[in-house]
Formats: sequence, C-alpha cells, structure tokens
Amino acid sequence: MPTNNTNSVHKTTDRAIEILDFIRRSNGATLGGVQEHFDLSRSTVYMHVNTLNQQGLVIRENGQYWIGLRFREFSESARRRKPGYQIIEKKVRELTSETESEVEFLVEEVGRINLVFHSESVSHDRVRLFAHNTAAGKAILSEYSEEEVQTILDRWGLPKQAPNTITDEEQLHEQLEAVSEKGYSYNDGECFEGYHGIGAPIEGLDGSVIGALTIGGPVYRVTEETLKNELADVLLDAVDAIKESLRSQQEAIYSEYANRS
Repeated sequence: MPTNNTNSVHKTTDRAIEILDFIRRSNGATLGGVQEHFDLSRSTVYMHVNTLNQQGLVIRENGQYWIGLRFREFSESARRRKPGYQIIEKKVRELTSETESEVEFLVEEVGRINLVFHSESVSHDRVRLFAHNTAAGKAILSEYSEEEVQTILDRWGLPKQAPNTITDEEQLHEQLEAVSEKGYSYNDGECFEGYHGIGAPIEGLDGSVIGALTIGGPVYRVTEETLKNELADVLLDAVDAIKESLRSQQEAIYSEYANRS
C-alpha cells in the first residue's frame, strides 16, 4: 500500500540521501561537483560526504566519491525480508528457462516500482521505475483502490519517458480496468522505447498485493502476439503456482508451530 507522508521529513537526512543519489546517478562525483549541484558550502558538503564515507556508504577513489558496496547488505536484506520472495525468485528462474524471455519480479514501495529479481543484468535506470508506464506498475495499481492510485499519481505524476507513455489519467484508469478483466497488463514501449512486456499481480494469502511478475523483451525478440496469445497464459499459470506454493509454505509453518506446542 502506498504511503505519501511528506510532512515529517528531516531536512538533513533528506539532503544526505539526495547527495547519495546524485553520486549514484553521476557514476562518481567530486566534492566540487556535489557543491555546485546543490549550491551548498564546501564545509557542509564535506560533512555530509565524510559521514557517508565513514559509514561505508560511499568510498573515495582518485579524488572522487562512489557508492560503496555496503549497500549490497541493504539490498540483500530487502530481497530476503519476506519468506515468499524465495518462492518467487525460483519461479523467475523457471520462467526464464521456459520462455527464453526476460522475466522480472517487482514491488511497489512509496509509489515507485522496484526491481527485486530479474533474469538478466539490467542497467541502473531499470531498477526503480514509475507505476503508470510499466507492466508491473499497472498490474499492481489495478489491485489498489482509486484513492491509493490517486495518492501515487498525485505524488509522482505521469512523466513522459517514451513516445508511447500514458500521460492522461483517464486513459490510465481505463487500462487498469482492462487489467482487472484480463488478469494481466501490457506495456507497449511506454517506459523504454522498443521494449514491451506483460505483467500480472501476485496476491498474498491475506489478499494484499505482494508485487507483480512480468515477462517481456525487445520488440525484435518477442512479438506482441506472442506476449498476449502465448505468454499471457504462461504468466497467469505461474502466478497461480506461486500462490499455491505460498499457501503450502504457510501450512508448513503452522504445522511446525503446532508440533512444537
């Protein structure tokens, strides 16, 4: 469920995170570069960056600061925090082998769509996406209430990232209704030109949305007809299998607790 509480943001912490993101996007940055971008004093920038460096979040090499490998700890912790994620990761591998397409599992956090598991190496601009122009995002939004969807749109808008990007809220809502009817969404090169895919929401046993499973690829490798007429059924069957595995996992946990009592 999205959250949008921006009223209690700590400015110093927020600035440090902005600096981290700038260093990441810049693929390395100098103190002067950070100072110029944020229009801060050199002493303030040094305080921020040095603290991040002492914590292992950035490293200094050849006069530049880079994102540190300590972030690997955080990302791995996030990827393993829910037991069901291991089941989904296995299904991603299976589908990749079965379909010879790109398969991904993504989740919504704070209104953005975040890549958790993927079948191929991806560039950094495909790790954190918008919801309105991705197959995963539309699949997840289709399970949210109108109020929850609007909260996300109010915060992030509908930025145009490709010629086919949806920038009209009414059109988006029409697509979300279609997703609810068909069971899967379609991204027609709306996020990255020349790349399309389908996505289906994965629900937990309590009815909440865990995330979305997607299958896709470049248009020259997988056609729209193949996606919709062949791989859509494969995708929906995979989601059903995941839910059944989650149910079996929960029953096993309950049984173990019962035996201990």
